[in-house]
Amino acid sequence: MQQQRKNGVFKAFRIIAKISAAASGAFLLLSLMTFMPMIFIKENLSVEAGGLLGFFLDIVKEGENPITSTDLVMSILPRLVQVFLFFIFSLRAASFLKKGEADGSLSFPGSKKAITSLAVISFLIAGLSETLTAVAQKVVSKDFFNITETSYDGWVVLGFVLIFVSLVATEKQKEEQ
Repeated sequence: MQQQRKNGVFKAFRIIAKISAAASGAFLLLSLMTFMPMIFIKENLSVEAGGLLGFFLDIVKEGENPITSTDLVMSILPRLVQVFLFFIFSLRAASFLKKGEADGSLSFPGSKKAITSLAVISFLIAGLSETLTAVAQKVVSKDFFNITETSYDGWVVLGFVLIFVSLVATEKQKEEQ
């Protein structure tokens, strides 16, 4: 009975990880299809608030003055990178949980490496997004977009927790054949 509960917990979290991977993957694909062609537009663009662009940006002035495509791409890049890394994190978490469910515990062979990779991705989400936001705030004109910083403290704490778990976790040794 105890093993069934463990497998149920593993399965529930694996399903959550797969759903978040599918949602972030679909959003990433939609964003790339929308914004990638803008890189090749050399003329000035005008923007309107709301829609997909509203997720990425807080638009100060819409449609009044033309902006360059470089400003637009630089302003959406921090969140686009965050969505991409969250997609990778969700896929890795689903794979980790699938192996844990098959083994019946989190101490399967290779679990330390998997937990450490999740921690590294968590730190990358926080670090890269923070850095790209700072770059965008310096480069992009403040007349059009209000590029606000997002708190990534949760990702940093998750990274430290995962590092701690990987240090104290024990792995089952592979059975020699």
